[in-house]
Amino acid sequence: MRVSVVVDDNMILCDGFGLQFPFALEDSGISAIQWDGESGHVEYKDKTIPNTPLVSFEPYQYLVDAYTGEQTRIATEAAIAETAYLATQTYVDHRGRAYPPIEEQLDFLYHDLRTLFSNLKEIGVETPDGAGTWLATVEQVKIRFPKK
Repeated sequence: MRVSVVVDDNMILCDGFGLQFPFALEDSGISAIQWDGESGHVEYKDKTIPNTPLVSFEPYQYLVDAYTGEQTRIATEAAIAETAYLATQTYVDHRGRAYPPIEEQLDFLYHDLRTLFSNLKEIGVETPDGAGTWLATVEQVKIRFPKK
């Protein structure tokens, strides 16, 4: 796992995904920590102090644990907010979000009617006059503007 810690920004990045939240370091002189999964270094606020190489991230693992805890906290809050929001919605709201867009519903209807009329014609059932008006209108539009 790649880890970057930027102390002054309260930022921890794990594998490129950053979270900004308050955390504490035992050494207040640290500015940043970089870890590439195998090695890394510690940078200091006092630029006269050279970077310290890291061969193990173990002393700073608590920061990744804090990051994971923050991810869990955010996900939990989002789930609670979603549940609360959904609880205020009626069945009409739920259905409205669950249905496909009206354009897609109309396309389903077109194909279903086309199949129905074709099947009725095959078995010799005549449809009343005007029964296919909507279907014929939609077919004319589809012919005029075909899919490419």
